[in-house]
Amino acid sequence: MFHANALVRLQQKFAKLWVLALCVTLLSAVCYGKENGDEKDNPFACQGQAEGLSVKKMRDTIKKRVAANYSDALNNCITADLMRRVGDNRTSQYFRKTIDAAPPDEGAYESFYADYLRNFRGPGRPLFSEAEKHYFRALNAVDRRKTPKSWDSVTRSRVQRALIALYQEDGVTLAHSGAGLSDPAEEQKPVAFFSSINRFAQSTADLDREQDDIRDYTSEALFSASTFRNGKPLDRAALKDLVRLKTPFETFNRVRFRFGDLPSVDMFGTYRHTPNEAVNSFFVPDVFNGLVLYDYGVAAEKPFSLGKNVDVDFAGSFRNIHQRGLLEFSPRGIEAIHQYEVKAAVSKFVGPDKVILQLNYAYQAIHAQTDDRPDRDRELTGAVLTYQLLRPHGFKSPYDRRFEIRSWDFFGGFLLDNEAFNDKIPANNVTDIRRDYFAGAALKGMGPFDLTIQPTLFSLSSSNPNRAPASNSQYRTNMTVLYRIVDEECTPGLPAENPSDENVGNACRSNAIKRFAQRRHALNLAFWQLVVPIRHDVALHNLNAFENYEAGIESDWKLFTVPRRTTFLASIGYGFQRFYRLNKNESIFTISLKMGFN
Repeated sequence: MFHANALVRLQQKFAKLWVLALCVTLLSAVCYGKENGDEKDNPFACQGQAEGLSVKKMRDTIKKRVAANYSDALNNCITADLMRRVGDNRTSQYFRKTIDAAPPDEGAYESFYADYLRNFRGPGRPLFSEAEKHYFRALNAVDRRKTPKSWDSVTRSRVQRALIALYQEDGVTLAHSGAGLSDPAEEQKPVAFFSSINRFAQSTADLDREQDDIRDYTSEALFSASTFRNGKPLDRAALKDLVRLKTPFETFNRVRFRFGDLPSVDMFGTYRHTPNEAVNSFFVPDVFNGLVLYDYGVAAEKPFSLGKNVDVDFAGSFRNIHQRGLLEFSPRGIEAIHQYEVKAAVSKFVGPDKVILQLNYAYQAIHAQTDDRPDRDRELTGAVLTYQLLRPHGFKSPYDRRFEIRSWDFFGGFLLDNEAFNDKIPANNVTDIRRDYFAGAALKGMGPFDLTIQPTLFSLSSSNPNRAPASNSQYRTNMTVLYRIVDEECTPGLPAENPSDENVGNACRSNAIKRFAQRRHALNLAFWQLVVPIRHDVALHNLNAFENYEAGIESDWKLFTVPRRTTFLASIGYGFQRFYRLNKNESIFTISLKMGFN
């Protein structure tokens, strides 16, 4: 009897366990099918398909995929991603096919296309309005989805971070408008921004004059030695006195407007004060005047596409400048300058690589408001040709980057600067002719390092040597090494508010500083870089007293806020400069804080 009851109870337990196991199996099958369905539809599966493929292999794969004529979004996205990596002019067409084939509430494909327009199209500038439009369509699609997908949070996070990168040069948002769609609950586009750039230095050169300070010093010494002034070369002590420390401070403030496809419009103002900027009298070149500059202006810029893989960026500006302290013998003398400037850049893909041609022209009409000095004018014409090597080069592919493509750039260019000093007596007219010629290579993305090398030739000559400095020329070698302590690429989306495990699955999270960048803060760290600049100046023709070398170190931080998509750049640097022929050393300090960029 005991054995029979025990057997019955055992059979009942087995029956319950069997039913439970069946339920678990059925539930698992349902869940597995749902997850499998989700993964099958996951648009992020279209990325990473090109890993390990050569350019030739990608082109062969593209031919096969185009011939297959896929109709679904995922396969068209894979084709578009392969095309962008080889510079195929059908890339945009296939991204649009992808978006058309996707459900209307799928925003990820819109974001992939926007990333392409922001990062890889445009001549050094994104195709802004098109990228912005597709990012907001991505956000609005995700917000409309009634049944969220597992990857929607990733899409939203990456789009919000990409918009921070898109607006990083604009500053803080002042005003919004509708996103261009009818639903008032949809994301609002920013249309007005404010930026402020503040810089201070203790240096042997004014801000933005560091690139050719050896020519400036040489020209000052030679003009003082000319027959028009002292008529004899300066002695060593006088040459040494010309090398002086300047402590410039500048604040630049701008309001920018963006309205859809229209050009962006800027209204800006600048104030700069630079003690010891100019020689008061070249008869006695050891007394210096300070520069005070006020600059107001307006500018407009429009990047756009011209054809399937040719992009153009066109910009123009007008500035009204008042500067005091640069006129010899007149430390309080004021000059009014009207400056007109146009810039144009064109880019075209050459296979997977890109060629960029940049052109700029500026004209200054300069009127002295004191003394009886005639007007003068100045023309500056420049060009830079850059070849961006975007194909795989032994490190991570530039096409896998989200914020900075880190191509290997090979470049060359020139700047022609003609400054005409007019006189009531035409025989006394003189034009200073400055020439810069440069070339170089910027090898970016070599692990955490970038290396830039740029040789430059400077020269100055005159149309009337009796009334200007004697001709001279110099050669400079610039080398810069950059090391990334915190890499912006390590956080493709917004930092997490509560990271689950900051040490697993991400090689960029190897120390406390990098883990800090992964967590959401009021002010978030995008990158932290150390820069080591080294340069050497030698004279090629005429006076060699100002030959020098300089080495330094600079720390740069990029930070951003999430709610208002505002980006900040902070920088502090130290340099040691030695004028070895004069046995004179100077310490250089620089500091800057930027909310938005130029």
